[in-house]
Amino acid sequence: MNSMREAAYAGVPVLATPLFGDQMYNYMQLRERGIARRMDITRVAEQPEMLVDAIGEMLSNQEYASKAKEVSSKLRAAPFPAQERLVKWVEFAAEFPDGLPELNLPGDEELGPLVYYSIDVILASVVMLLVLGGIAVIILRTVVKAVLALLASGEHGDGEKKTQ
Repeated sequence: MNSMREAAYAGVPVLATPLFGDQMYNYMQLRERGIARRMDITRVAEQPEMLVDAIGEMLSNQEYASKAKEVSSKLRAAPFPAQERLVKWVEFAAEFPDGLPELNLPGDEELGPLVYYSIDVILASVVMLLVLGGIAVIILRTVVKAVLALLASGEHGDGEKKTQ
């Protein structure tokens, strides 16, 4: 279990400081349930009173605690606890040591190297990129020629005035 799930299971509010990986996602899951608040760890060094205020607010606001207890009771009352699921899967593995081969994804023997390594998709992508790149080059050349032609005609036409 990760610490967020442990806190939810224990029924305690969380003052989260997500830094990397799935921590922001985990925090957002708990915030959705009303049991977490985020603390920007980079600002705590500059303003240490923020930490004290955040902890004080979480302790004084009983909504955090009541929602945490509600989530905890739901997790504890799950119809199939983790221990029971583990036992069932171990029993299943012992009963069927080969697992369920009919659910296995096909491997390189069944697919062949072209499909297994996605060479067909890679080649199609490369061709598409080359075609799009070629079109972009043609458009760019046309625009550059038009701009140069405009500039060239502008230089010759400045000194002459039309007479009627």
